[in-house]
Amino acid sequence: MKHDRLDNLCYNSHYLHGVRGGGAGRGERLMSQESEILRYLQNGGRLTGLEGLRLFGSMKLATRISELKQKGYNIESRIIKTPTGKYVSEYWLEKEIEGQKVFHGFI
Repeated sequence: MKHDRLDNLCYNSHYLHGVRGGGAGRGERLMSQESEILRYLQNGGRLTGLEGLRLFGSMKLATRISELKQKGYNIESRIIKTPTGKYVSEYWLEKEIEGQKVFHGFI
């Protein structure tokens, strides 16, 4: 039963983000995912892998984050413990203003 729910989540996520049937090509989807993830982080959001799947249909959030880092974005990460006791990576965008690190608009 648990596997069926995950399959449905993946299918629904792909359907909502145009991955299935006649949507954009693979390269366009990846660029779209990357730009959506970047915009989310630029607006102060934090992401885990499950949130990346749920919000953007990205089954490889760590890869998208790595690509953004290679483009020069200062994305930070840490390991957090979820309410269910699992440990996952959490990502956020850190900004610098005049040499000072800023997190969510605070210096």
